[in-house]
Amino acid sequence: MVELVKKAKKGDEESFSIIINNVKNKAYRVAYKYLKNEEDSMDAVCEGVVIAFKNIHTLKTPEYFETWFTKIVINQCNLQLKNRKKAEKITEMLQERMPTFKEDIHREELIIIKDKLKKMKPLDRNIIHMKFLLGYKFKDIAERLKIPESTVKTKAYKGIKELQKEI
Repeated sequence: MVELVKKAKKGDEESFSIIINNVKNKAYRVAYKYLKNEEDSMDAVCEGVVIAFKNIHTLKTPEYFETWFTKIVINQCNLQLKNRKKAEKITEMLQERMPTFKEDIHREELIIIKDKLKKMKPLDRNIIHMKFLLGYKFKDIAERLKIPESTVKTKAYKGIKELQKEI
């Protein structure tokens, strides 16, 4: 394995692929222990592969590739957990600020929200609408819009931040 890592460090993509195939199952199990979700765990491993591929030249000791790669995957898991907490906070904030349009919302806030939503890009506006007004899950929005779930989460978070600034 050390020889394969050395080749991968020099840019040999086939060697890198072989190495990843040897460690991906263990990395997935580690990710699953953190995230307790199949899809999120796969995302963490996939992101880890991309990061490892881009940065393998920085690996100082080839013998520690598996440890290094596992640490990258753990960092991706921690990032996802952090983003989950942010998304939960945003959802909570939105439910407090504008639970549904059926309930009373201050007229000024409603005007500001509608105005800001009109100014958003159509995709961002649709994501905000589907998530917070229609109650879709991020996964369902991603499937309907045919974009990655992580993109949906990011756009929802950024869109809510923009709305929050205005309110």
